[in-house]
Amino acid sequence: MSWFFLFDDLFDGPVGCDPYRVLRVVRTVEDVLDPSATGGPRTAVARAFADLWQRSCQGMSPAWRRRAAEHWRIYLRGYVHEAWIRASGAELGVKEYLALRRETIGVQPTLDLAERIGGFEVAERIFCSAHLTRMRVIAMEVDSIHNDVCSLEKEQAAGDTFNLLLLLMRRRGWSTARAVAEAVAMIDSRTDRYLALEGDLPVLYERWQASADERTACDLYARDALRTVMRGDYDWSESSGRYAQADLPGECSGPAPSAGSCQGRQEGLAS
Repeated sequence: MSWFFLFDDLFDGPVGCDPYRVLRVVRTVEDVLDPSATGGPRTAVARAFADLWQRSCQGMSPAWRRRAAEHWRIYLRGYVHEAWIRASGAELGVKEYLALRRETIGVQPTLDLAERIGGFEVAERIFCSAHLTRMRVIAMEVDSIHNDVCSLEKEQAAGDTFNLLLLLMRRRGWSTARAVAEAVAMIDSRTDRYLALEGDLPVLYERWQASADERTACDLYARDALRTVMRGDYDWSESSGRYAQADLPGECSGPAPSAGSCQGRQEGLAS
């Protein structure tokens, strides 16, 4: 997982506002996913990714590899999209912002890696179902919104306006407290929807005529991938220090939202 943070931090500051520089970095990494590419990885970050990709593919089916590669491409290209928006000064609406954050939050590749680490694969017909797709979208949005709550003051200090709470404050004239409350409500409502969708899985297994192995894999995906990526983001943000206030300049050091602001329905994901 360290690769995600190292890669993400490459685009802090002016680099993240230059889509051409971002594209050059992204292409060196994306080339790793192309089996026809020659010459090997050209940069340190690409070589690290090549090692990650090679190990993650071991023991996984061709279908999983194709799916996982596409998820990595979506993630990588999302950085270019973000850079174009920053460079142009365009203001996204909430729906458009969340759609882009679903790409760049890195949840899709993380969920794929959970299958690899757990030694299971969700059947493609179940993976591509509307039901499991909705569950994944919720997981991506919960992590995106929660991340923006935790990173709010760090991004304010850096002058980075690409944050849901800052978007709400600009577009709706809200205070920080009201924007945080709205973000927490968004997380809570999505978590409730996720738990309801998860609870419907046994009925859907019957409708899908899922085999015992398919049911087991999907149950593992819900428990060890989807639930874990949402709850894990909360727990990690509380303990990692990545968004610690001590890292911020003095003028930004007042009361700030934290992972604890979002505790609410997250407790329901721990079981």
